[in-house]
Amino acid sequence: MIAAALILFNRLRSRLINWLFWRYNPNRTDAMVDMVNWQGELRSLDDVRRFMSHFEWIPEPVEWQPTPLVTFARKQHGDCQTAAVMGAWALSRIGKPAAVYTIRAGLFKESHAIAVSDDRTVMVSNDELIPLLVLPGNGSNEWENYLFSCFDNRFNTITRA
Repeated sequence: MIAAALILFNRLRSRLINWLFWRYNPNRTDAMVDMVNWQGELRSLDDVRRFMSHFEWIPEPVEWQPTPLVTFARKQHGDCQTAAVMGAWALSRIGKPAAVYTIRAGLFKESHAIAVSDDRTVMVSNDELIPLLVLPGNGSNEWENYLFSCFDNRFNTITRA
């Protein structure tokens, strides 16, 4: 119950911050041009890797998920949630739909946002594109266990953001 309330709170907070960004930065039309240019260049996983290499991690004062357009307006700067949003956006442009997930060490403890393709074959973590080992016939939790091992098992829960 608490986890669901936190997810809802984070989504509402993200919408508010995205709205405030455009309220105080209405003339950032260059962001749309950058976004359209990148859309035309994304055709493969190598292109996604190159795209994510332009991302610059900076600490954010508050946890939120900017929209891809807000991130382009911010010149691809942000924290792990921003990177996850951009990774999911880039993967979807090459025909690999993806979602943003939050992995945690526990409620109110260390967390990290990642993008995972719907077919669970690739993950984006900050500026890295990481192949996921998915073995046919394994249970649905096998990909989560492998994902946690990519982070030295520091995390133990995963939720779709």
